[in-house]
Amino acid sequence: MCTQFDLCLEFRPRRRPARTPRRLEGDVMITENIGDRPFTSDLRTELYYPTIDTALAELDRRFSTENIAVLMSVGAFIPGSDRFLDIDVLLPLAEQYKSNVDDLKVKVQQIQRMIQRKEAAGTMPDFDKENKLLAFAVFIKQCRDAYYEVSRLIRIACTLPVTSAQAERSFSCLKLIKTHLRTTMLDSRLSNLSLLSLHSGRVNALDLDQVVDMFAVKCPTCRNSCLYKL
Repeated sequence: MCTQFDLCLEFRPRRRPARTPRRLEGDVMITENIGDRPFTSDLRTELYYPTIDTALAELDRRFSTENIAVLMSVGAFIPGSDRFLDIDVLLPLAEQYKSNVDDLKVKVQQIQRMIQRKEAAGTMPDFDKENKLLAFAVFIKQCRDAYYEVSRLIRIACTLPVTSAQAERSFSCLKLIKTHLRTTMLDSRLSNLSLLSLHSGRVNALDLDQVVDMFAVKCPTCRNSCLYKL
């Protein structure tokens, strides 16, 4: 009979309507879930695709061929690397910072010959394994006037930031140090406290007794005034 008269065979029980408690009558109540929205095409074109495009464009900009070549040039100043003082690898960094390429080629050849003579004589210093770039910069600094272009590029390589994380950390550190209770703090004290907070690892490794002894030797009058106040 149901098939003949095209009647639905499924029985759907009628849902009992929800009643508002008497104590809540007159108040505003939310009886339906309005937080879930379907992922429509508008959200896809206005939010999803622009976010993905921005992320891809930023990755392409940060890791472009030119930037990677400059980073490879920084690695050419690290003693022990496969391309140590390779002039072909150093050219992108030199061109980026407008160095004299002809003078750089001559100075790099002179440094290579100087290193060979020192290694043959056994007077070549042993660079630190963790900070080889800084150690080589100190080594070149001794004859900075003779190797000006090389010294200049090494200093740029040592200060060239890979990311902006260090700068962001400094701003976060300032917010933690200079609170509303320290608004009268001078810039010199704020700068010193910020350095101590940023380099907390090195600060914790200091020997405080040695620091006090050095302070007493360099500032004897300050020690006398402190003892007088005590």
